[in-house]
Amino acid sequence: MAEDGVRVALLARAGKARDQLRTALDEAGASVVAEGDPLQLDPAEVAAANPNYYLVSLEPAIETALERFDDLLAAPGVEVMFDDAEVTSKLDGWDLNRWARHLASKMLGHEDMPPVPADSPAWPEAELSETGAPPTPAQLMDDARLEDYTADTVALADSVPMSASLATPDMGLDMDMDLDLSSLDFDLPPAAAQVPDPAPAQAQAQDTEFGDLDFDESVSFSSFSTAEPVAGDLDADVAELAAQLEAFDKRDHAAATPVATSMTMEEESIEAIAVVVAPAAAATPSFDFSNLALAPMESDAPAMAIASSPLPSSAGLGAVVILAGLGGPDAVRQLLSSLPESLSVPVLLYQHLEVGKHERLVEQLAKISKLPVVLALDGGSPEGGKVTLLPAGLSAQASDGNLSFSAGTLASLLVAVSAPESMVIVLSGADAQLVPAILAVRDGGGLVLAQDPEVCFDSAAADAMQRQGAPVYPALGLARQIAARWPA
Repeated sequence: MAEDGVRVALLARAGKARDQLRTALDEAGASVVAEGDPLQLDPAEVAAANPNYYLVSLEPAIETALERFDDLLAAPGVEVMFDDAEVTSKLDGWDLNRWARHLASKMLGHEDMPPVPADSPAWPEAELSETGAPPTPAQLMDDARLEDYTADTVALADSVPMSASLATPDMGLDMDMDLDLSSLDFDLPPAAAQVPDPAPAQAQAQDTEFGDLDFDESVSFSSFSTAEPVAGDLDADVAELAAQLEAFDKRDHAAATPVATSMTMEEESIEAIAVVVAPAAAATPSFDFSNLALAPMESDAPAMAIASSPLPSSAGLGAVVILAGLGGPDAVRQLLSSLPESLSVPVLLYQHLEVGKHERLVEQLAKISKLPVVLALDGGSPEGGKVTLLPAGLSAQASDGNLSFSAGTLASLLVAVSAPESMVIVLSGADAQLVPAILAVRDGGGLVLAQDPEVCFDSAAADAMQRQGAPVYPALGLARQIAARWPA
């Protein structure tokens, strides 16, 4: 750009930085056609001066005012240069002169650049043999062959480290197959009873399919006897009863089995084996039910007494109460998005807002919560499996075994819920004055938790809960505690 054709509009606040910019422009021979504070200048007057170069001295005070000059700065054929007012105002001496020469070189387009300092390293020059893009790695390796890089592969194979799992096992190892059986006791106690030999006619019924089995020999089975003590820690009477019931169950099943009218060859063989191995009927011990008693059918059973007893008065008063304030919305979003899709108790959420736009908050939470999110209304009741947002000044009271919303304080809400069936969660920004009422829920058998104070924006209530021994978790950990307390 020619020097005599530069028409500059200087947009800067009055001060040292603006004075130095004007001095540098005058020394460079530029024509300043407009100059002034962007907060006071009229964009129309600046445009009427027809500048082709805008020099803007940036500082926080004029950032908003520069928006009025956006159309001028974006006009075609116009160049814009920004300068840091704070840095420029601190320049002096050699640094100021060097900065002024740089400014003139950029604005006027000549190559009168300041000399390079003596201790500055030389800028490397890239020399290209041909115009265009440099060669790609594929072009540089076009003449390379794979054989040039694998000639010494075999020679180096033995020196390459190998994982122990890939090493070839040494097949020359001697395997010691000697087993030390000295510690084992092979002496078995004699059988409690002997089964008599089967009749010869029954032995002839076996098929040649079982040729390796000798059914002429007797088969011994241990039998239960009321005269012998049962090994183990069981009482002798209990063991005897178990044996009699087992034998009775076997005989009952055997009697209920229908008898087939015809048998195949294989079924006859199986029947013959069953006859051989089955003990004689006389060996079956007699049953003794003298130590057994049947429950009276006419009396009221304990289970019926429990079923007929009325529900406790606190049924329907359980809830998950979440208290949050400054810094709480982020934790609330994380907590609700991690809850299960179904929950048997209602979730009562109080999120303190400086501006009461709870309807907007309900819409936002409904987008990320797996449970339905509704706004509490005076006279209504919370529903299980739903998140109910409590506006400021709305509480709940116990009525006919259920909770109903009414005007009141959060302290009265904590008194209304049934402590053994409820959980109170303290998030960032919760009111620290509610800590005594929350601890009263814990003393009544409820579970109280708090968000980890390390991740709270306002941790006053969470710190107080932690000092009182309440467990602390991040938002995801709190959701897991709720899911574990009321599994789906």
